[in-house]
Amino acid sequence: MEKYVMEEDWDFLIILDACRYDYFNDVYKNYFEEGKMEKAISPAIWTLEWAEKNFRDYYGNIIYISTAPSINSKKKVSQRGCSFDAKKHFWKILDVWDWGWDDEMCTVRPEKVNEVVMKEIKKEVNKKFIIHYMQPHAPYLSLKNLSQPKKKTNSGKRVSKIYNLPGLYKAKNFLLGYIMKNFGTEAVWHLNKIFHFREVLPAHMEMAWRVVGKEGLRKAYKENLNIVLDNVKKLVDILEGKIVITSDHGELLGEEGLYGHGPPLPRHKKLIEIPWLTIEGKGKKEQDNEEEKIRQRVQRLKRIGKI
Repeated sequence: MEKYVMEEDWDFLIILDACRYDYFNDVYKNYFEEGKMEKAISPAIWTLEWAEKNFRDYYGNIIYISTAPSINSKKKVSQRGCSFDAKKHFWKILDVWDWGWDDEMCTVRPEKVNEVVMKEIKKEVNKKFIIHYMQPHAPYLSLKNLSQPKKKTNSGKRVSKIYNLPGLYKAKNFLLGYIMKNFGTEAVWHLNKIFHFREVLPAHMEMAWRVVGKEGLRKAYKENLNIVLDNVKKLVDILEGKIVITSDHGELLGEEGLYGHGPPLPRHKKLIEIPWLTIEGKGKKEQDNEEEKIRQRVQRLKRIGKI
């Protein structure tokens, strides 16, 4: 049965973009000693579809911390048959994808998300939070040298220009979609190497596949997951209330020759099986830190004879 987030009980909803259930299930116990783990089914295979299906009303008690440009406070986003205007659904949206973007890595680092959350929860104590991390979604932080898409050659640009003429654009997309469904993403990537098609798939996955291969890409995806979970752990340790860690959708990592997520990919089980980990946040470590600061302050005042 599909899981709709607004039908569930939580104070903090943590979204790990493109996080598969199986990869998460293999490593989450390294970070969280407590909590109830379930396999959930997402109603979507990409972020915009997930937002459209989950958030149908206005939620005046929710702050959305977004690293995904499709969920923003600026304008409505419409792509591939889906449409979502986030500002009509949430009390506040923090566009971390905009002002917190790391130009070198072409993403928002999880450390930046933590920094924003820790400031905001002190100001907005009576609100619920959706905290949307970009990882384990590509680009892969461990493959730093692949973060910048390579420039196309002049011949590649000319071919791209021809294949993106209005009369051929739909035909090109139909052809590539057909090839992907019947022969896999790798077949499209081989064609892309020759013809320099634009907007076929996220360039970061394609570059990783070309340089490190399928197994190297899978390893980089897992490393991205570990990096974000290390940061999520730091946040969970200071939050108080019911915390849910989940994902908007999964990711294909070479199954049946397919990679990525979203149309024109089929509704593969690895795209809809997501984690649903529920943790009761006690805020204990933040309290311990405050008590330690008070103790140190008292000792310092005693040393200088103030008390």
